[in-house]
Amino acid sequence: MSREFRRELRRELEAAEKAEASEPLRERFPRYFSIFSIGVAAAAAIGLVWGLLAETAIPNAIAYSWMLLGTGLLLVGGATGGGYNRVPTWALASRKRARRRELGPAADDEPDESIHDRLRRDLRPGPNPKAFWQVIGGLTYIGIGMALIELVAGN
Repeated sequence: MSREFRRELRRELEAAEKAEASEPLRERFPRYFSIFSIGVAAAAAIGLVWGLLAETAIPNAIAYSWMLLGTGLLLVGGATGGGYNRVPTWALASRKRARRRELGPAADDEPDESIHDRLRRDLRPGPNPKAFWQVIGGLTYIGIGMALIELVAGN
């Protein structure tokens, strides 16, 4: 991929994130709810298969699959909301700068950016409602899984 293409792609992604952040919750909520419902059904199907293959209690397998999905969403939502999903790009940028230094001053076509500037820019991202709702969805999946385990254990 060329540098121009990557820059254009990044600008388009940032514009899409800003557009989603400005969209009212009333318009986003049905989309989020449908994705959540698909996740409930998919995790239940995986839990059913897991319970049948492992010969364990099927409600417990379904509950644990929901809790596993919830944990994954907590991790993903926290990483994207906090800007930590861009950490690998810092490593690649460091390798690129080291390579430019090896090639000499003729290869410098971009000014170096200090690590503090990159941290300030990338670890303080703008509003990201998608990450927030990923975390809320993760907590809800974990809560549903725990409620199912308590319901089954009570019988």
